[in-house]
Amino acid sequence: MRDKIVAVLLSCVLAWLLFMQFFGTPWPWKLWTVKHELTIYLEEKYGEPFIVGIPQFALIGGDFHAEASPKARPELVFIVGKEQGEHGIQDSYLRALSEQPSE
Repeated sequence: MRDKIVAVLLSCVLAWLLFMQFFGTPWPWKLWTVKHELTIYLEEKYGEPFIVGIPQFALIGGDFHAEASPKARPELVFIVGKEQGEHGIQDSYLRALSEQPSE
């Protein structure tokens, strides 16, 4: 009986680790919440609509980062992230704009 309990527990831990490897977070619903927060942040900060990808979760530090782009210029891809602690949400939109070749 004890062997069965150990096998079940090990299977649960292995399933959890595999889920973490492929999805990057133990809380799948959190990805959509963070994606919405990042989108609202960008749209309020810059006053234009943005497309935000599915955030990736960094297990060490607990940070979320996603690729984003303005809807008007989807080829202009930059990173936006929600970090734990004092930093909050940060983005590299202005840097990506400044690195674009002038037309």
